[in-house]
Amino acid sequence: MYISTRRAFGVVGLGTIGRALAFGNWLSATRQGIAVTFRLYELDPQQRAQADGWFAGQLDKLLGKGKVSEAQAAAFFRDVQWVDALEVLADCEAVFEAIVEKLEPKQEVVAQLCRILSDDALVLCTSSGYAPAVLAAKADDPTRVFGYHPFSPADRNLIVEHVGSDGGEPDCEVFGIANLFGRQTIHVNPSIPCFAGNTFFTLYCLTAARLVENGVATVAQINRWTDDELGGSGVFGALDFTGGERGRSGTPIIINCAELLHKHLGETGCEAAAKLFEVPAIMRDRGSRPWLDPEAGDPDVPMTESQREIVAGTMRTAVAWAHRFILSRGILVNGFSDWGLLSRIAFAFKTSVPDYLVQIGSQSLEDAAQAVLPEHLPGMKEAWNDNRFLGTEDFNRPSSVVESSEFDGISIIEIFRPDKRNALNTEVIEGLTRLLEEISPECIGVVLDCTVAGADVSEFAALDEEGLEAYITVGQALMAKIREFRMPVVAAISGPCLGGGLELANACHARMIGQLARIAFPETGLGLIPGFNGTVDTARWWNPALVWEMLLTGRSLEPAELMETGWAHTFTTGDPIGMAIGLIHDIRDGYQCLPKRRTDPILVPPDLADVNKFGSLRIDPAIAEILQDVFRRGLALPLAEASDLECDGILRASRTEAFQRGTAKFRK
Repeated sequence: MYISTRRAFGVVGLGTIGRALAFGNWLSATRQGIAVTFRLYELDPQQRAQADGWFAGQLDKLLGKGKVSEAQAAAFFRDVQWVDALEVLADCEAVFEAIVEKLEPKQEVVAQLCRILSDDALVLCTSSGYAPAVLAAKADDPTRVFGYHPFSPADRNLIVEHVGSDGGEPDCEVFGIANLFGRQTIHVNPSIPCFAGNTFFTLYCLTAARLVENGVATVAQINRWTDDELGGSGVFGALDFTGGERGRSGTPIIINCAELLHKHLGETGCEAAAKLFEVPAIMRDRGSRPWLDPEAGDPDVPMTESQREIVAGTMRTAVAWAHRFILSRGILVNGFSDWGLLSRIAFAFKTSVPDYLVQIGSQSLEDAAQAVLPEHLPGMKEAWNDNRFLGTEDFNRPSSVVESSEFDGISIIEIFRPDKRNALNTEVIEGLTRLLEEISPECIGVVLDCTVAGADVSEFAALDEEGLEAYITVGQALMAKIREFRMPVVAAISGPCLGGGLELANACHARMIGQLARIAFPETGLGLIPGFNGTVDTARWWNPALVWEMLLTGRSLEPAELMETGWAHTFTTGDPIGMAIGLIHDIRDGYQCLPKRRTDPILVPPDLADVNKFGSLRIDPAIAEILQDVFRRGLALPLAEASDLECDGILRASRTEAFQRGTAKFRK
């Protein structure tokens, strides 16, 4: 069996984070058609009542917007159950610990869960500051305790920091759980409290509060400047939002993180850096009260040039130092690529922190750091010039939506656009092409993450015919480069692999799939046909009749069928990237061979591509006619010639009313 009938998870602590995780995870699984049960444990009757009210409110909103059906909403109260004893969680495969951010109670709960759960079950701690090894100090088996730190709003934010267990290693099952619930994991070293996200956000908030305390500008003025500069609702808007409830801010969380970081840096001989995390009195006085008062309105008092200069210089210096600190200390295992992704998505910024700092310019940042006053950023003069935080990497470069890393002689290429479900746009296609060209000749193979939701319709829908032809040509050139690459390129597919993603995986020499893998051609329902060789290459891998059905009806294939067709090389319940690495080593050592690829013409029976074969059409008749023509004629040609025919078919489709209707919402 590829996916178990029903999977059980637990949540302990139903405050802001716990209830959001339970609801968001249930919703993500339900939308994928995966049956899950969540068992909720909360001793405080008031918290339980608040959680029930919040659940009902979220369901009402989604029902009103048509984002869940009545049946799905009713199923929530069957799938999500309150329990009165931790022992009822015994058969859960993982339990999310989300109680109040106090160390001793957390340690007690983690120890109890480790005693109750089965030996292979996981404890996922949502702490914003404590490493798993600290939380598991009283547990019998600390190696099954992991950090799973979400960002607000935890029901919708795509980013999760995954912190290794006592040994510091990641766990493929944790990656699998995050993927099940539609989250992008950022692997974090447990070398410093508060990890990457909260280290940055803590200094960001402390600096803004200190400017207010020192009378440089008001809360509203600084919030407006930071929102204009970086976005994310401004620093104080984000801090209030972190509180999770109206009338409550996340200031206590920031104070706790600041104290942990101040202590850690002081104990490790970084006294100047420790000063940066001293908590200003204004934050302690504020407590959990919100910083912005929506009832009082926001007085539109612009800052003077002098105020703006101080605020800009101080805030930019804090952001730049935090950026260098996170990268130089190796907090993120994948370094630059993960930091760019986390800083953009987790904080809802307009752009990533690396890209923002490139826009400011290294000389401007250096000038600001030298001019900053010690009362606004105590210790910054020394911390800025501390070689321990400078590192050897070029920190003044933009982030990228595609990144490569090398492991055991194998290049691993990943796409980082979770907010667009890794959709292929020109930047991604050109980035993948560049990374392939830069691969070291000493490498023995390439693993390409093909968990991609298709081509980026919002980009090519806005192109004129000349631009669309150029886009298709660049995409087809990438597919040809992969097919003809000098070493094995193995696709790793852990989730939906649709449209352009399916075509990317087709181009690879083998495919490793996870339990949530699914392939389909959804673009035909939008007035399009596949353009990166999907129409003329897929049927060379397996039964043309099945491919025609997928193209015409939008039918998707899941792991069992993908293994039966032979398109997928291996299925795993773990991490497909790890399996792909193993396959490349087996190929090098002669234990396995790559499947033979067909690029020669294949015969297609005249009655195969019948547009009336499956009853009423899901796609527009004009698109069906173009699709039929390209499919029949393309398979009868060598693949190189068929590619030109497919490109012409895309251009023909773009001239139809079906294309204009199907892509209208993306152009908006």
